Amino acid sequence: MDDASVRTALLVARTAESRGFLRPGDWPDVAVSLLLEGAEDPAIAELAGLNRQANGWDTEPRLLAGLAPPDFESDLAGRCFTAAEYLDCGCAEADLGFEAELQSMPTLGLSAPVTQALARPLRSTLPTTQPAYGHHEH
Repeated sequence: MDDASVRTALLVARTAESRGFLRPGDWPDVAVSLLLEGAEDPAIAELAGLNRQANGWDTEPRLLAGLAPPDFESDLAGRCFTAAEYLDCGCAEADLGFEAELQSMPTLGLSAPVTQALARPLRSTLPTTQPAYGHHEH
């Protein structure tokens, strides 16, 4: 696994963590997947050695800070958030141009084991039924 692939995987994981979808105790699974894919960073090996009861004090200060600072393209993230807000209400038309733009973007190129390790904590957050369409008043 080359350095760019490791950095991409770590950026995805850090973003998932910043959104609350990856807990400190999930990092060992991610790190093991990275090691199995050929990552050779000692900090990743140290993360892999932590147990599921790891907390932010175990991961953040010593290990994650130097591996990959969170990074994302804010305009794209904002556009996706705005689109998601209106897709469920059924009152807006799909922006086919934006959809085509998203589909034409290069993939992150994450390996299946790394993707599975990142997706595992997200499964419990998925709704069991489709929410009702319409505007939600707060």
